[in-house]
Amino acid sequence: DAEQADITAEFGTWLNALRFPVQVLVQVRRLDLGPYVRRLQQAVITQVGALHDGGQAKRTVAERWAAVAADHVAFIEGLARTRLLLERHHCVLLTYGEDGRSPMAGAGRLARRLQQRRRYHQRSADDLLTWQRRSSAQQQLDLRVNELTRQFERMGLQVRRLEGVELATLYYGALTPERATRHPLPPDVVAGAVDSLADLLAPASVELTRDHLCLEGEYSRVLALTGYPRRVFNGWLARIIDEDMPLDVSLHIHPRDARAALRTLRRHLAQYEASAALDLRMGRLPDPERRIAVEDVTRLQERIERGTTKVFDFGLYLRLYASRQGGLPELEHRTEQVHGALDHLGMVARPSLWEQDLAFASILPEGRDALYRTRFFDTETIATAWPFSTSSISMAEGIMFGLVPANGSFVVLDPFSPRFENANQVVFGVSGGGKSYATKLQVIRSLMFGISSIIVDPENEYQRLCEELGGECIRLAPGGNQHINPFDLPGSTMRGGHRATTVAGWDQITAIPEARTLAQVDDSGAAGSAQVGEDEEKDVLAEKIQSLHAFFDLLLAERGKDGGGGTVSRAEMARLDRVISTAYEQAGITSDPRTHSRPAPLLADIYRALVSPAYRAEDTTGLAHRLHRYVDGSLSHMFSAPTDVELHNPLVVFNIADLDEELRPLGLYLVSDCMWTHVRREHLLVPRPRLLLVDEAWSLLQFPEGGRFLSRLVRRARKRFLGVVTISQDINDFLGSEWGQTILSNSATKLLMKQDSSSIDVISSTFKLTSGERRLLLCSEKGEGLLLALGARIAIRVEASPDEHRLATSDPRETRPWPRARELEPHLAAPSRSELVARAAPPPRTSKRPQQDPVSMPAGGEGTLRASTSIPASEDGSTSDRMSFPRPPCWVPAIPSAFAAMQAGNVPLSRAGADSSLPPDPLIYLPSRIFHRSPGSSARRTTTPPLLQDSDPGNVPDSPGGSAPARKKRRGTGA
Repeated sequence: DAEQADITAEFGTWLNALRFPVQVLVQVRRLDLGPYVRRLQQAVITQVGALHDGGQAKRTVAERWAAVAADHVAFIEGLARTRLLLERHHCVLLTYGEDGRSPMAGAGRLARRLQQRRRYHQRSADDLLTWQRRSSAQQQLDLRVNELTRQFERMGLQVRRLEGVELATLYYGALTPERATRHPLPPDVVAGAVDSLADLLAPASVELTRDHLCLEGEYSRVLALTGYPRRVFNGWLARIIDEDMPLDVSLHIHPRDARAALRTLRRHLAQYEASAALDLRMGRLPDPERRIAVEDVTRLQERIERGTTKVFDFGLYLRLYASRQGGLPELEHRTEQVHGALDHLGMVARPSLWEQDLAFASILPEGRDALYRTRFFDTETIATAWPFSTSSISMAEGIMFGLVPANGSFVVLDPFSPRFENANQVVFGVSGGGKSYATKLQVIRSLMFGISSIIVDPENEYQRLCEELGGECIRLAPGGNQHINPFDLPGSTMRGGHRATTVAGWDQITAIPEARTLAQVDDSGAAGSAQVGEDEEKDVLAEKIQSLHAFFDLLLAERGKDGGGGTVSRAEMARLDRVISTAYEQAGITSDPRTHSRPAPLLADIYRALVSPAYRAEDTTGLAHRLHRYVDGSLSHMFSAPTDVELHNPLVVFNIADLDEELRPLGLYLVSDCMWTHVRREHLLVPRPRLLLVDEAWSLLQFPEGGRFLSRLVRRARKRFLGVVTISQDINDFLGSEWGQTILSNSATKLLMKQDSSSIDVISSTFKLTSGERRLLLCSEKGEGLLLALGARIAIRVEASPDEHRLATSDPRETRPWPRARELEPHLAAPSRSELVARAAPPPRTSKRPQQDPVSMPAGGEGTLRASTSIPASEDGSTSDRMSFPRPPCWVPAIPSAFAAMQAGNVPLSRAGADSSLPPDPLIYLPSRIFHRSPGSSARRTTTPPLLQDSDPGNVPDSPGGSAPARKKRRGTGA
């Protein structure tokens, strides 16, 4: 594969630049869902408790939230019970002062003991230079870490340095993984136990046997790879790392001197040639293996002399461990499983007999190879291992994005984590590929953890979700009752001089007098003047006027014949800039932040200024004429009033489905600008994470000023604790605009859903997809895709719990409101005995239409219920003029207790009369029952269905099931 070959080449370049020994440690651990569940429960308890303090409406929302959260917890716990969930961590360990090799590696145990005693007597003399050596070692380690960090970044890998508590936690988990999961180390305890850290981390007991270790009841076994095949494929180590079991993989890479390596190769070559000459003298056939070895040694010697490769001592160790409950049988089973995987690769691994302590020390995150069971390899051979492959991402804090189809691992991401460059995301996929479904699940799960969301809904897909979760739906339409003033400043007041803020995701209105600004709010309700200084230095008014250029460009630009957006000329924009500045001055608003709390001007003020004598002569291009439509024309209602929408709800949906294609870019701008103004205001009061979902972002990118505004919003979102999620069907809309390319480069997370053949080439070239990833996007099912985050490419499948699916789906077959049995119960009543007798008689023939053969359906017992296409007669003997045809059956999911008597007996059940509020002529299908009513019938309705004393319809005189011959006759004809 070309992509795998490129990765191998990059890793080979990294190895050639390596000048010191390193240890690469891959830890595959059982995923602990406890922290995720506890964080979720704590967040939901806080939110539900806040809602319960409100009125009845908020208590209803709290109950829904509690049900959705409980369903989500049950969903992930069910997944954990059905599969083994694993997470993988990669560490690179560096040392200084030694070459990474134990001083007496390869020597006997007695020799090592004697060397330790000699060192003990020399320790007092060495203590004099300890501080100098430590200082020098620290400097050298810093240089090595910085060098490796730059090299990893060139390979597209994100790394961070572990220090202090993180190092102690890593070592603690390497010693006893199960104990580290059950009893994690509190950070404050680790920080306070500097002198006794060894006693804190060490296990209570250690048992050393012939081929395994037992540390505090946890069994471990270390295998050393001793046999390798002549040829391997790129990425062969991933087969071992992706095994469905917890294990540790440790690679020790020791660079060797080129001159010493060449001497070794020449000696081996001389031995091979001498053996070949001896065989020729003795008359033996040439050994093919020796001939191949000579060729390999000759090629390697040539590459080393040319300087295209380096040689290393390479050691690979595997640590298997079993839980307390599994014990030795589980350890033996996993050993056999690893041996089977290695046999497929042509490799041999053996346990270090009577040296499990040295092998265990080589697997610990210490950067030293105590066992030193190595092989002589070149750069190209080691580069094929590529130990940094991963099939999942699981962060300590975050939300569940989906599952990995290959192994069922969780994908847990926190977009606001410092590991990400920003919290922005882009989502691409064809219509019906699951883009909206994935983003809805992200919104639901983000709300569970207190992350608010503002959604721009151009297709009315989020309204049902918003109503179910108690959000606020704002409808922007030419005839709507809600308005957004694009001239608002972050310090502008809202209705009644109140400013809306949110604490922990719930409503809290902080009253601020109109004369006060954000800089004057004390620490009890805001952040203080230190946080306001950044906006004061940037001149918020000047930035607002600059952003209004994009608004007027969308509002007044002439459209081309192809529907694309034009631009307002520079002369017109200069004239508008002066008019806008004058409007703010007339409203008493200047660059002084203390004036930003005053009411902002309206679009009508701009129009009045343009038609005034001062500017009328300059308006040679008809700006006022084009603006009249939005001030006094058909679209004046959208801009005729100050902002009267509040964004204090954790979930706000802006519905712009009623805006046509001409006004939709304008609606996107108004929503984005209103949200940005609100976020800047709220960031000074209560900083908290927030998501902005912009669907159909292409409609803004087709206008130069609109694309500039959206790209500027994406670039600056990180500083305001904001993540912008842009959603689009076609990536060409982004690549065809310089602003779209800016959005792509400033989005740290990219989710690629199902693609079609028309766009897959562009997707592949843009994101450098492999052939396998290309096939994945072309053949993926709904909800499957490729996630690009933190330098990893992961195949992902979006899954949801039943309640989450009900909220996120947009399938009309699933979103259609189904009738509930409790709602239908008053309309269904059990008939009286006289009605049963009267109804059992065959219906009279009518002169209008001939009587057709009845169709009988089994009802679970001896009796049957007839369904006829004839016109039944009503009680007064009249008939209906319209034929009654059955409609498709409607399943009722639950049958309440009032239907128990009806379900038990096989009797025809009556329907409500003509005064029923149900639609005319319904056919309701319950298990073993069909009810049918003609529009002209008037069956008697009873409020309480009586319990039938005799539920056998055979005892009813002249009933359809009353005679045995009739029943036999019906059985013979069939239904």
